[in-house]
Amino acid sequence: MQPMKNIINELWHGNIIPQEYSRTNSQEMKELLGYMARHHEDLEKTFSDEQKETFEKFHDC
Repeated sequence: MQPMKNIINELWHGNIIPQEYSRTNSQEMKELLGYMARHHEDLEKTFSDEQKETFEKFHDC
C-alpha cells in the first residue's frame, strides 16, 4: 500500500488522532491563550471606535 493511502486508512479507522499532538491541549498553551484574551479585552476598552475597527481588521487577518 502506498504511504499516503496507508495514512488515510489509519485516520479513517481512528488509529491516528491528530488532536493528541496539538500544542493547544497543553496546560501552558491554555494559560497563554487566557492571558492573551484578558489583555485583548483590556486593550479594546481603551480604543476609540475608529481604533476598534482597525484592530478588528487586524485581528481578522
